[in-house]
Amino acid sequence: MSVEVGLWRLKGGQATEVVQGRMPSERLLEDVLAADISILDSGLLVLGRQFITPNGKRLDLLAVAGDGSLTVIELKRGQTEREVVVQALDYGSYVQTLTRDDLLEMYESQHPGRNLDIDFTDYFGTDLPEEVGEHKLLIVAASMDAETERIVNYLAGFNVPINAVFFRYFDDGDDGLLARTWLRDPEDIDATTSKSSARKRNYGPWNGTDYYVSFASDEHRDWEDARRLGFVSAGWGRWYTKTLHNLEPGHRVFVRAPGQGYIGVGVVTQPARLVEDVQVPGPDGVLTPLLDADLNAPAMHHHPGDHDKGETVVRVNWYSTVPISQAYSESGLFGNQNSACKLSDATTIEKVCKHFNVPVDRMTDGTFVSSSMSLRV
Repeated sequence: MSVEVGLWRLKGGQATEVVQGRMPSERLLEDVLAADISILDSGLLVLGRQFITPNGKRLDLLAVAGDGSLTVIELKRGQTEREVVVQALDYGSYVQTLTRDDLLEMYESQHPGRNLDIDFTDYFGTDLPEEVGEHKLLIVAASMDAETERIVNYLAGFNVPINAVFFRYFDDGDDGLLARTWLRDPEDIDATTSKSSARKRNYGPWNGTDYYVSFASDEHRDWEDARRLGFVSAGWGRWYTKTLHNLEPGHRVFVRAPGQGYIGVGVVTQPARLVEDVQVPGPDGVLTPLLDADLNAPAMHHHPGDHDKGETVVRVNWYSTVPISQAYSESGLFGNQNSACKLSDATTIEKVCKHFNVPVDRMTDGTFVSSSMSLRV
């Protein structure tokens, strides 16, 4: 049963005689949706339009929801044929392979100078999840023939997250009105996607201890320095530094090199401070300023005194680390562009702990025990 919701005026003016008809062009409908996706769903942020897929096809619109799920929007002016369903399924097979980094690059390609992480947080009030690829397929048309409608309903019966929405256009002289009708209740599609997400993820309540940390080596920080001197750090903007302040002594950190994999596990011993205020043991064991150490990173002391942009350092005692060239990575492990975030993915915790020979859980006396060392925090 179709669900009738909404009527929109395309531009200002008073309605006189209203005549139903087709959209003047498919491109106009795409323009309208790209400018105001709330006509479809107020919980979507448009990533871009006319993305070229690996097989050379153009995906009309791609949007992301607050939970990180994607919506493929395929427009078809006039009567929809079965082929458009096949095309939507093909796009679905493509977007399920997209990673978080892919979305960042796609967004920036169509929004020069913008950052999806920042815009996502501003729009939804939460960080862009690492888990992406869960998706919904939405066919937008003026109408749908009975055969195609049966195909869509058949696929939906097997939990394929596909739906169709019909826009009727009303010509009002200088103005135009849009009326929207859903083929299936959108809440049914959301329920299908949520169930699929729950099956694929192994998230549980946060254990109060474990954090994920992203460490990007460049001229401002070097992983070999961090391994040798015991720290993690980030800088060059509040978005990068603010989450490090969530790390407190006793928190366990799972450190990942972006695009490479996990490179170390340790325990926080000192909260976040600007690099010029951090001391580390020198060769003789005496504490010395970190900036006086023999550093591989030549530009670690940037933006001195700036608590938003300056290099922010958290001291860590390492259980186990490896060079970036030996980073541990496999499909399904958690990853995120935030400098630090709570880690509640049980699968990632278990696999990384096993790889680095670290116990999964904190002992009752506050000690983490491994075969190589015991560290009380």
